[in-house]
Amino acid sequence: MAGGQAGHGVSALLPAGLGASVDVSFLLVLALVMHREIVAGRNWHNLGVVALLGIFLGGNVLFHVEARGGVRGRRHGAKDRA
Repeated sequence: MAGGQAGHGVSALLPAGLGASVDVSFLLVLALVMHREIVAGRNWHNLGVVALLGIFLGGNVLFHVEARGGVRGRRHGAKDRA
């Protein structure tokens, strides 16, 4: 069984915050490692890939915030039907 499949299989047993932090930290660590390699190799034109990963990281964080109930006091999206 691959690591991703194993993680998906046990994710229901873990607290939601732990799963979200593992998910978000993957993109963060990937972006940091890529940035380090780009700077070490002085391959500046590839910094756009790191910027794109930053955008994906921001979207991933927003997804997890909304999945956990969003930001208190602010309502986005569909309105509740009474």
